Amino acid sequence: MNQQSLPLGLSLGVILIFMTMVLGVCLLVVFLYNLPVIFPPPGANNQVAGLATVVPTATPSATPPTPLPPPTATRTPTPPPVPPSVTPTRPAVAPPVAAPSPRQIVFVTERNGFNSIFIMNPDGSEQRPLVPRNGNYYDYAPAVSPDSRRLAFSSNREKPGTDNIYLMNLDGSGLTQITNTPNAKNASSSWFPDGRRLAFTSTRDGLWQAYTMNDDGSNVRRIIVSDQHILNVALSPDGSKLAYTCGKEICLANPDSSGQRVLLQNGLAKDHLTWSPDSNLLGLTQANPNSNKTSLYVLDMQGNSRQVVSNGGWSAWSPDGATLVFSSDIGGVANLYLYTLETGQVRQLTKTGKADYTPVWVR
Repeated sequence: MNQQSLPLGLSLGVILIFMTMVLGVCLLVVFLYNLPVIFPPPGANNQVAGLATVVPTATPSATPPTPLPPPTATRTPTPPPVPPSVTPTRPAVAPPVAAPSPRQIVFVTERNGFNSIFIMNPDGSEQRPLVPRNGNYYDYAPAVSPDSRRLAFSSNREKPGTDNIYLMNLDGSGLTQITNTPNAKNASSSWFPDGRRLAFTSTRDGLWQAYTMNDDGSNVRRIIVSDQHILNVALSPDGSKLAYTCGKEICLANPDSSGQRVLLQNGLAKDHLTWSPDSNLLGLTQANPNSNKTSLYVLDMQGNSRQVVSNGGWSAWSPDGATLVFSSDIGGVANLYLYTLETGQVRQLTKTGKADYTPVWVR
């Protein structure tokens, strides 16, 4: 029996040794397989021991995240070049007051008992006082500056018989006296195109004569010397010509008084000069030899004239050159009318039973 059991025990021992060796090999393989996890190499992310797979730093999710925009390079940005027009410039000085609506008409009226200066729309609506007054005196001869912001006019408000020229803003503010001639009269203002000087007439040297001055009353200079009255002066809108009455005639000169010549001469009294906007025509009144009325004429620079209204006084050309506003007493008292040059149509603008005259346009 002992002889038979020996080989069996030997066989079992051999089997046991073999299995031990197989198990050892398996353990060795497992050990070697997990060696990088147990002992990570230098620089590798430390992970929890026992994980079979190294998990990356950013674990991807099932839905990919929205990609971030690429980073902007860190640098100092260079500003874009600024065009010259963008560079701020010194603003223009704003006028002290706003001008009235364009195409209004300034005029003189006697509806308050004394000569007063009013303003209205070109259709005759919204007639209202323009120059403030607080006494019994006469304001007359209005002249609107080229920029339509100021008004020159004559008045005896300081002393009866002494008429001086005043300036004011067209909103009624800033009233200033710019001439001061005791016992003399100053009237018939006409602006130079720059709005800084005026031509006017005055009796300061005896007869009515023509002068110029700055808009503050300084630098007064006599520009026309005549042995006859010069009752009216008018500078052309372009500043190139000075029209004036010389006795009963119409004369023309350069603004510096050079180049004097007679433009219209027929022995009939003339007055109330007004220039067309293009400086090529003059409106004027001329005595009618058959009545005590005056007629309204248009005169070109060659001395040719034509009658446009048989009974007309002071007139003023509209800024567009299409119409003349004029005064006429055809109804018994002077009223203002609008005459269309192309069609000859006449339309009445004022009708109060009191005289209205001396119209000028706000341009």
